[in-house]
Amino acid sequence: MASANQFRQDLLDRLSAFSIPVPSLRGQCLNISTLAMHFMHLSTSALKRPDLTIPKGTMLALEVRLWPGNIQELRDLIERSVLFSPGSELLINLDALPPSPPDLPSTIRTLREIEREHIGRVLQETNGVVGGRRGAASILGVKRTTLQYKMKKLQILAG
Repeated sequence: MASANQFRQDLLDRLSAFSIPVPSLRGQCLNISTLAMHFMHLSTSALKRPDLTIPKGTMLALEVRLWPGNIQELRDLIERSVLFSPGSELLINLDALPPSPPDLPSTIRTLREIEREHIGRVLQETNGVVGGRRGAASILGVKRTTLQYKMKKLQILAG
């Protein structure tokens, strides 16, 4: 806008001295589903498309991911996914996400984080199915009730 003479350059220079810190999404698992739905709604509205549904497994994968970036990373992912989702379901290529930062001594993950991420991956593979012969509990080698207890304890939403 400054180059188009719609905003004063000197004011822009003064404002650029202030930074607005945006917190990382790491550890914000309870907000991820709400944010993902909000960004999906904004994107579909801008494209004049009906809202899409987000599969349980995909939502679980988003919630358990250790997001190294801020909220913009999630927003960009959702916007790209809306553009490339042909049907009524939001398709997210989770393999295309940049990997979580390497574990350095100052960023060693806790056992709780690792367990949460692993359970989330298994739930993603089973599309959110917890029990049954092909459910996440069977794959993990635990009883369904044990897995449900761990999911509640680790704040992994099942639906």
